[in-house]
Formats: sequence, structure tokens, C-alpha cells
Amino acid sequence: MNKLFRTTIISKFPEKDKEIRTKWWYWLPVGASFVVCLIGIAVLGYIVAGIPDRLEYYAEPVELKAEPIKQIVEVIPIEIEVVEEDPEPIPEPTVHMTDDDIIAAVVMSEAGNQDLLGKTAVAATVLNRADYFDITIEQVVNAENAYSYPYYGVITAECYRAVEIARENRDLFPATMMYFRTEKYHSFGEHYNQIGDHFFSMIESEE
Repeated sequence: MNKLFRTTIISKFPEKDKEIRTKWWYWLPVGASFVVCLIGIAVLGYIVAGIPDRLEYYAEPVELKAEPIKQIVEVIPIEIEVVEEDPEPIPEPTVHMTDDDIIAAVVMSEAGNQDLLGKTAVAATVLNRADYFDITIEQVVNAENAYSYPYYGVITAECYRAVEIARENRDLFPATMMYFRTEKYHSFGEHYNQIGDHFFSMIESEE
């Protein structure tokens, strides 16, 4: 083996080169290269060994704190002028009442709880006053302390029937029967008769 090596490798170098290789400074670059390699290996090992620590450092979660956003809103007062308009008055419905409507209202207010004869007697007093004093039915019922009028409730059909009977039968009661009240007769006039709850009186005759 040594012989073969010498004949194949070493024998190829000239003798002069062989002498140079025996000098220490010939191997200095080789040694320096070797040292550099060792240092490189050591540095590389240090770097490789420190990678897990650096990975752990960079892997730590980063806590992000969101600061609240302060928004300043300027409130601008708005003045609204409210103009109140007077509402237009609603006109009251015009209701045309006939004389029979007026008399029936009086009968309902004065004798609504009486029978048909008692209602007819009250209606007769209204007609008698209109004829005797020669005034309208409206003037009769609106006279002071005359009747309970106007009436705003419901007027029954019997009240209208009483007015009809009193008109068609003017001789059913005396033409001078004009007053009535409850409980007793008036202190004036002539007593006529009690019909239902009412005491009717006539104008005193002049003799």
C-alpha cells in the first residue's frame, strides 16, 4: 500500500515540492483554514441552538389594547318657532224646530213621566197661552218662569202624539187653562182639575 501510494501520489510531486511541504509555514494556510472551519461550525451550532429560544420569544402573543375613541359631539340648539293658529270655529248645525217640536220638548221636560192625558193637558196650556196673549209658541215657552225649556234629551213619540191630540181637540180642556204645578194648586187663578201629578188652574173669569 505504501509503495503504491508513493508511486502514484507522492512520486508525482517533484522533489523540490517535497522539501517545501516539510516546512511549517507551508501548512499554515491549511491550519488557518481548519481553525476557521472550526469557528464557523461553533458559531453555526450556537445559532442553531438559540433558534428555539428566539422562536419562543417571537411566538409570545402580543396584547393589543384598544384605547376608547373619544368623540366630542357639539350640540347645537335649534330654536323652532311654533306659531299657534287659532282654529276656525266650527259652526253649530242649524236645526229648524217647528211649533210642534217646541211643544213636544216642553211636554217631555214637564210631563215626560205622565200618561198620555197628562202630556196632552200640558200641551194644551201652551196652545191656550199662545191664543190668549196672541203670541208665538216660541215666545210662550221662552217667557220667564213659564216652562222648563229648552229640553236636550230624547223626545218620545207619545209627546208628539199629545201635541197632535191637543191641536185637534181644542175643546178637550178649557181655553183659559194655562197654569199647572205639582203637589197643590197655584195661589192665583181658578182651580180646574188634577190630572196625574199636576194641578191645573184657569185664569179667573171677570164678572
